[in-house]
Amino acid sequence: MGEGRKKKFGRVQFARFGRIAKYYKCRPSEYIRGLNDFEAFLFDEACLVAVEEKEKAQKAKEKREKQFQKDMAETFAGDDT
Repeated sequence: MGEGRKKKFGRVQFARFGRIAKYYKCRPSEYIRGLNDFEAFLFDEACLVAVEEKEKAQKAKEKREKQFQKDMAETFAGDDT
């Protein structure tokens, strides 16, 4: 029942849709035709969550890199005699 109406996105890169939509200041669901309001809302939210997670991971990576650089500077800052 209702099998013919199911929409399958497959392997969608939500973060990519989100970044592109953010750059062009539009909603990610505007790139996909045939979505009703609820499906568009869900797609937009999924893209938003994916972008936020990616940004969060990027910030954590940068923080680890800064800490590594600081640790290395402290380790090798001693006198080489």
